[in-house]
Amino acid sequence: KYAIREALPPFAQDTPDKITRILESIILGELEVWAYYDIEGNVIKLKSIITTSIVTDSESKTKNLLIYSIYNFTFGTRDEWLEGMEALKKYAKANDCLYITGFTTEPLILDFVNSVGGDTSVRFIRIPV
Repeated sequence: KYAIREALPPFAQDTPDKITRILESIILGELEVWAYYDIEGNVIKLKSIITTSIVTDSESKTKNLLIYSIYNFTFGTRDEWLEGMEALKKYAKANDCLYITGFTTEPLILDFVNSVGGDTSVRFIRIPV
């Protein structure tokens, strides 16, 4: 719960029941939760929690896998990020998604996305109303 709350995207409305609504989406299967971890002996060491959702553009009917949030307990190595990206790609392909998409201002994530041939030139804008 803490990791998801701390890594919410910039457009998530800040209401008292925000985390309850997100947890409900997880229970209903509308938001998927991914955990990246190591096992050291009998201890599970959690490294990252990622939430994703398959989003369909209502006009074009194009499906994309949206990375809704990423929370890193430790950033991990490039090989670990590549392993995680391959798992997401496999899942996205199995669900007929065209892209993996997301929002971030984190320089390390932007550098990683650029290094694997992703496009970071698109900017998400928001204007308060």
